Parts: sequence; C-alpha cells; structure tokens
Amino acid sequence: MNNNGGGGVVPIISMFDYLQPSINRPDLFAQTAYPTSIGGGSALKSLQRNDAEGKERATYITLYYTLGLIVVSAGIFISLAAWAGVLLSWLDSIYVNSVIQIVTQSRLYYAIIVTIISIIVIIILLYIWYFFTIENKN
Repeated sequence: MNNNGGGGVVPIISMFDYLQPSINRPDLFAQTAYPTSIGGGSALKSLQRNDAEGKERATYITLYYTLGLIVVSAGIFISLAAWAGVLLSWLDSIYVNSVIQIVTQSRLYYAIIVTIISIIVIIILLYIWYFFTIENKN
C-alpha cells in the first residue's frame, strides 16, 4: 500500500530535481535567453538587451521591454480565455439548455471587447517598440 501524499501519482523525485543547483541556474538561463555568439563567432544580439548598433541598452529600457512583453502575453492569454468561455457557453446552450443563450451572448460581447482592448494595447506597444528600436536606434 502506498501511503505518500500524492497517492503514488506524482513521483516525488521529479519535483525535487528542479531544486538542484545544477538545474536551476540563472546563469544558464541568461546564456540561453541572450545568446551572444553562434558557431563561428558571428554575433547574435538580443533586441531586449542591445540596440541596433550592438551597444547594451540602459537597464530601464530593458525593464520596459520585459514589462511590455508581459503585457502583450497577458492580453493574448486573456483574449483566448474569453473566447474559450464563449465556446463553452455556446456548447452548453446547444447540449445542456437553450436558456443559456443569453449568457452566451453576454460572453460573446465580453470576448469581443477584451479582444479589441488587447489589440489596441498590442498595437500601441508595437509602435513604442518600433519608435525606440528602429526610429530612435536606442
């Protein structure tokens, strides 16, 4: 009989593997996320850390760049979640009860509004990114 907390479903050893210093290393993450050279020494720079001329950006610009990526990702995720709610409600109105049709219409309007807001935010952030990376060459 297996008496551990996971009921034998979750292998405990695999959860603790991620806590090992050889696996969870920020320097390896930075090396993978921001490659500086590939193969024969050709330089590949990160747009997040380096400008168009190859110089390293200021810390606050890198921070804004990261926050912008987080906001764009969140907008996309929230839009997808809203559309998944519409799909779920639509299927419920077909197979469970047709009274749910009003809820489906409400969720549809919500998903449309959230998607429009997300698209506007993404367009604004892309314009800001274009202005600071291409136009200004910062």
